[in-house]
Amino acid sequence: MASRGIDRRGDERATTPMIAKSLEAAVIILFIGVATSGLYAGVIPEYRSLTAAEVGDRTLAAAGHEIEAAVPPEGGATTIEQEAAHRVSLPTTLRAEPYHIVPTNDGTRRIELRHPHRSIEGSRTLVLPDHVVAVRGELPGGEGWIVVRTAPEGDGVIISLGGDREEAAE
Repeated sequence: MASRGIDRRGDERATTPMIAKSLEAAVIILFIGVATSGLYAGVIPEYRSLTAAEVGDRTLAAAGHEIEAAVPPEGGATTIEQEAAHRVSLPTTLRAEPYHIVPTNDGTRRIELRHPHRSIEGSRTLVLPDHVVAVRGELPGGEGWIVVRTAPEGDGVIISLGGDREEAAE
């Protein structure tokens, strides 16, 4: 009886498909890694900034509208003992960071949105009646208060902004 020899070609052929599949998987993983890093390095942060800037503009407009709506007509000014308080609800953060809205206090009757990212900041002119003497304080992101009270001289009203009612009333 003739002895059969061991055929090693079959063993070598079994490793070739395994190596090919491993190389295919490596190329796919490399492609996914390059595409993902490209998105996170360029496209996604830019989109995130543009979206946050748009939300910031809307937030500033909403805050300005709330401030303007809180002012009573000239004949209906409140007394210091009976101040009018108005609760405001704004987004808590913009681009995952806190912000606040402050009046400019330079005589222009403007409010500014201040944020760590300059691309999100902005300003808006308030349309207020002449009997509004001043706008003070700051409105943080999230829940805040607008308090309207008679000026100490009695010649108009003062609008105070704050994170809570006591802070706005000061």
